[in-house]
Amino acid sequence: FFRGGLILDALLDDLMRRGLGEASDAIISGCSAGGLTVFLHLDYIRNRIPASVHVVGMPQSGFFMDLPGWDGKPPHALEWRAVYEFMGVNTSSTMSQECKEWHNEDQWR
Repeated sequence: FFRGGLILDALLDDLMRRGLGEASDAIISGCSAGGLTVFLHLDYIRNRIPASVHVVGMPQSGFFMDLPGWDGKPPHALEWRAVYEFMGVNTSSTMSQECKEWHNEDQWR
């Protein structure tokens, strides 16, 4: 299954058992699609870790521009929408309600 939210929850549960809750700092980082994950899910991760832990995000090249390509068409829009629908992101508890409301007409964006 491609359920990143379940994997993220399992990872956080495991890290908490290993002492993440007693850490002073946590740096959440990723590159490319991992960087996108930092942008999308940092607030969720922040809420899963005790408030005593200072959490920061450091995405690396995870920002994909939703702009037309050389042919005037958005190069990734169809893929993003397909992934959004396939992954059930609209039902994901990791996506912030604020983001869903901001993009009410096109939540896949």
